[in-house]
Amino acid sequence: MMRLRLLVAVMMVVASSSAHAEVLASLGTSVLFETSSSGRSFDQRAPMGLRGGYRFEHVDVYGEYSRFNVDSGVSMVEVTRSREQLLVWARTKLRPWSIAPFVAAGIGELQEKVDTRFGGDSRSDSGQLQGVAALSAGAIAPLAQWVEISLEARGESSPAYAPHPLFGFSLFVSAKF
Repeated sequence: MMRLRLLVAVMMVVASSSAHAEVLASLGTSVLFETSSSGRSFDQRAPMGLRGGYRFEHVDVYGEYSRFNVDSGVSMVEVTRSREQLLVWARTKLRPWSIAPFVAAGIGELQEKVDTRFGGDSRSDSGQLQGVAALSAGAIAPLAQWVEISLEARGESSPAYAPHPLFGFSLFVSAKF
């Protein structure tokens, strides 16, 4: 996680030195489909996300933090799984239209934590940091002079998802400064 934090810090310092960069701040949600424990169906997850970064003339560079929790079990046994993920993205618009299609690529790390409660006993297991690679395609549309919305389809791959990658959709509202 330290490597990724350093990469994000360097990205922000380098990007802030450019006179032609706009600052982007975004809030959004995703719907991700991961393979169920049976391996025969998909479970739907809805992580919330925050983004912050810069828009240059031909590329947007930003960091994205997302998190979700999943609760399962019965009254005697409860299991809570939480996943946190930090990605650094590079996104470019394909056409300069008012509703602009884009493609993006991201790299980062994720960590999952599982809390198990059995009666009065409780156990917590924090997994190791694992790398993530992601691809995305979608469209950006302006809502106002300083506000835009983006809708994207995305795929993510990580050893944590083996043997199947995650697929899903994201919706973000961004403010430009």
